[in-house]
Amino acid sequence: MPPKRLANQAPSTPTKRRTLVSALPPTPVTPSSKITKEPALPTVEQLLGQSKVTTDQWYRSKSTREGYANYVKAGILWLENWVKDAASAEKDDNTTNEISEDTQAPDVALKGAFEVIKEETPLALRLFITYKCDHQGRGFSTAEGTRSAFKDYFERVLGCQGEGWRFNAHTRTWEGNPVFQTDFKVYFESLKNRQNRTATATQALPMLPKDMKIIMDYLDNEASIGDVSDIQKAYFKAFATTALLGRH
Repeated sequence: MPPKRLANQAPSTPTKRRTLVSALPPTPVTPSSKITKEPALPTVEQLLGQSKVTTDQWYRSKSTREGYANYVKAGILWLENWVKDAASAEKDDNTTNEISEDTQAPDVALKGAFEVIKEETPLALRLFITYKCDHQGRGFSTAEGTRSAFKDYFERVLGCQGEGWRFNAHTRTWEGNPVFQTDFKVYFESLKNRQNRTATATQALPMLPKDMKIIMDYLDNEASIGDVSDIQKAYFKAFATTALLGRH
């Protein structure tokens, strides 16, 4: 039974439930067509290309790269001209009809030996260095620079791998680097030995007691008057004596 209302009491108002509204704005719904996708992973070819660019730019200094490029360009041009000259000489020779195919084969086979790796590539490189060092009389530094430049060229440009030189009978291709071919290695080492045995020594030789006596005799001789002052003579003798005493 409902409670009684007093005479002076106002009627009560029904209490309404309050709904809690979030202060945060509603999250917009993004259409599936506008969702940002992660970039696709690079391919093997793209990564290798990027690594090659970095290697070409930073593996060697700019001066070294330019020097190597000059060696390689000179070698390619020399081989091209040499093959042409050899072919022209054969045409002008009145006895070309009697030359066997085996005699003519090397000139033909050497053509393009620096653009494509093949059996004659080490021979072409050896001929080029022989022309420079034995025919033109260049020093061993030319042979060393040429070898280093072509070794780098064979690796980076023509894709040579490894430290050997062999024929793969299964793939019918030559593998390794032409600078490691036996005949070329022997010739290169021969050039190095010639340099070591015939080059003039640039290091200072030690002064022996007999050499010191010659200098002392000159300083004590009247011939030194006017060339060397007495103070300079005293300084040199004091220095020489100290040096000799320090060795004992």
